[in-house]
Amino acid sequence: MLMLGAVMLFSCQSEEQDIRTETDGRILQLDLSMGLQSDGDMVVTRAPGDPGTYEQFVLPEHAYVYLVADNGTTTQVCKRTDADKEEQSLSFTLSPEKWHKSVHTLSVPQSNGDSIYVYLDRLYFEIPAGTTAARLYVAMSKQALHNLPTITAGTSTEGDVLAMTYDVVSSSDAAAAQQADRDAIQHIYSSPYNYEIDGNYYGTVFAPFESARLSLMLYHVAAKVDLMWNVDKTLQATDRLTYIQARKLKQLGCKLFWPTENAWTSADDASHYTLDLMDDDVSRQWYGRQYYYAIPYQVDSKYAVYLHMLKNGDDKADNEGSGYNLTIKRSPVSTIFVPWLRGDLKFTNTITYGNAEK
Repeated sequence: MLMLGAVMLFSCQSEEQDIRTETDGRILQLDLSMGLQSDGDMVVTRAPGDPGTYEQFVLPEHAYVYLVADNGTTTQVCKRTDADKEEQSLSFTLSPEKWHKSVHTLSVPQSNGDSIYVYLDRLYFEIPAGTTAARLYVAMSKQALHNLPTITAGTSTEGDVLAMTYDVVSSSDAAAAQQADRDAIQHIYSSPYNYEIDGNYYGTVFAPFESARLSLMLYHVAAKVDLMWNVDKTLQATDRLTYIQARKLKQLGCKLFWPTENAWTSADDASHYTLDLMDDDVSRQWYGRQYYYAIPYQVDSKYAVYLHMLKNGDDKADNEGSGYNLTIKRSPVSTIFVPWLRGDLKFTNTITYGNAEK
């Protein structure tokens, strides 16, 4: 019997938003607060073991910031400048001294008291005349993202930003480096395009006003798949799990700002995450817990997790197609936030190889 539970990663921004422009009406000075959940007892929004709880929190080092100006007819990515109007890159390295740990005091949609890390900065953007609103899209990562499309200030549109994808691994990386890349997806965050507050995308600022201030929470783009297995005591003399492999992990063309709307294709090349219990604590062959991070994707409007398991030390090569193949499908609870998936694998009958879908 397999049971599933899902908890969403929720945070929010609700500081009052406004815009400050210089006298020429072209340079927007944006006082920006970007927050990430870190640790604490997330009673309402997640369960123990979810990202950030009982795990070491790793601060991102790379930022990708896109301010899109909207005049009611067209959209345009704005140039980022310094205070002297010199153009700056839309991607940059984060400064460690600008991170501050704080306590979440807002109440929508989560309870107060959550610990967060906040990055405080002042950015400048050149906005076109006639701009009535602007929307800020932000992504952060521990490692630089692979194969991002080029976004050009002044010519790229909001559609170009929303269509941005990245690859989990670089095609030129060796196997060890690719595994490090897969592990790093735990530390990628973005602002989901369809998270709205009062009917507006939550990273919206309105123009023209005399000041600019935006508080924006970012969210994981990877789902945590949390596996717990338990072989009944009556079976432990004859049955034990010795090999678990997660298959069909997405690694190419992952959506940066649409993190719940990915799809797996054969181009993802059937990436694997493997747990070999023959080389681990023997007790874990009957009961244990292991998590891994994966880019969530939907199959028939459901999130899919594919597992291949072997028992009793059976040889992997000889049982490539005859292990216990399990497809876990979890119906999306939200189209906005990345799910946390928990699978309880309870074996109460003799483990017989075959296929099962739950």
